[in-house]
Amino acid sequence: MEWMIAIRESIRYMEENIMTVTGPEEVADHVNISEMYLQRGFQILTGCSLGEYVRNRRLYLAAMELVSTDEKIIDIAYRYGYETPESFTKAFGRFHDASPSQIRKKEKAPKIFLPMRVTIEVKGGNTIDMKLEELESFELVGFAGDFMFETHLTDIPKFWDEYLKKYEKLLKAEDPSLASGSTERFIYDKGIGNIGVFTDVCEVNGGCRYLIAGEYEGGEVLKGMEVWKIPGSLWAKFFCAGPLPTAMNNLNRVIWFEWLPENPEYELGGSCIIERYNRQGRRDDIDYRCEIWIPLKKRQVIIS
Repeated sequence: MEWMIAIRESIRYMEENIMTVTGPEEVADHVNISEMYLQRGFQILTGCSLGEYVRNRRLYLAAMELVSTDEKIIDIAYRYGYETPESFTKAFGRFHDASPSQIRKKEKAPKIFLPMRVTIEVKGGNTIDMKLEELESFELVGFAGDFMFETHLTDIPKFWDEYLKKYEKLLKAEDPSLASGSTERFIYDKGIGNIGVFTDVCEVNGGCRYLIAGEYEGGEVLKGMEVWKIPGSLWAKFFCAGPLPTAMNNLNRVIWFEWLPENPEYELGGSCIIERYNRQGRRDDIDYRCEIWIPLKKRQVIIS
C-alpha cells in the first residue's frame, strides 16, 4: 500500500475501531505493512506511537463521557479497557493532569486529543542526497537489544550512549595496541559501532530489535554478540551531514514525510532499516557524515 495512504488508513481504522483495536500488530496487518515500518514511520510523522494514539484517544473520549453523562467512573473505566478503577485513574491523571472526579466536577479542563489528519507539504526544488544500489546479502555482527516501540526513540539512544561510553575510543583509534582475541580487539577490527540496524524480528510484542554492529566476514564471534544476515535487496541510501542526533532526525523526517510519499516507482521492502556512521570525526561535529539505508521494492502496477 502507498505509504501515506497506509498512514491515513491506519488512523481511519483505529478511529473506527477505537474501543476494540488490540494493538499495533492488528493495525499493521490491516494495512499490510511491516509493524516495524508502520510504527517507526507513524511515530516520526505524528510524534506518538500507534499504542499511544489509541490510548490517548480513549482517555480523551472517556473524559468527554465524564463531563456529559452521569455514568459511574468505574463503568467508564471498564468500557475503555481498564481492569481496575485504580489503573484507569492513574492513566487518566498522567494524560489529563487531573483526576476523573476533577474533570467531572469541571474543576479542571480535559486535555484535547482529536483524530489526527496527516498532510504532506510538497517542497518543489529540493534535492535529497541519496542513491539507489542493488546489494547481495551481507552479514553484520554486534550487540543486540529488544525495545518497545512506545519508548524506542529514547531507549535506543540510551543503548548507544552506554555502548559509546565503553568503546567509542576504539572506533577512532589509529593503531590501538590491543590483545588478540580480546573484546576490544574484536570491536576495533569489526568496527562495531559504525552501523545500527532495526528489525521487526523480535520476541517482544509491540517491539523491535536493534543491533549496534560492524561488518562480519566470518570467524569466531565473541560471547554476547550476534550475527545478522541482511538479505539482498535494492537499497535507498540517504546521506546527511550535521551533528547527531539532529541530523539523523531531520533526515528521517525527509524520508518519511517527503521521499516515500512522493516516490512513484518504489515502496518499502524487506524487514530492516540500517544506519551507518562515519568512523572519523565527532558525532556532534557540524559536518559529521551519516547514512540511512532503506530496502525497496518496485510498486505493483494494478491493471484494471
